[in-house]
Amino acid sequence: MKYLVPFFLVFLVASCRAPEETPTFSSLIVKNQWKVGFARDFSNNVTGIYNGWRFSFSAAGTLTVTTGTSTLSGTWQENVPARKVRLLINSSTTPAAFASKEWDLVFMNPGRIKLADNRFSPSRELYFDRVP
Repeated sequence: MKYLVPFFLVFLVASCRAPEETPTFSSLIVKNQWKVGFARDFSNNVTGIYNGWRFSFSAAGTLTVTTGTSTLSGTWQENVPARKVRLLINSSTTPAAFASKEWDLVFMNPGRIKLADNRFSPSRELYFDRVP
């Protein structure tokens, strides 16, 4: 019994770390260049329409997309409390039109950001993968 008390004290102290703050979309997105790792429109996988596309986000809320043949501009905005992200790419191409909307922020880590049109029952999804 006398060995259990020190064990529980060590366990208690070790588990009392301050929780890590979840990074915001803004803090992750501006640090790197991104590509579309997955895109789904209802039951159709449309990831292929983004082949060669690279997305760069600035802290000022501007967006530059290099498609391989041209460069597109746009804007982005994060609503932190609502966990939403609005993308607007100034182009009428199908890939730009698909991405240009308000998305729910579903998941993010330093290598992947998952967006969906509805967090709980998505019919459209857009995943950004960090370009190494």
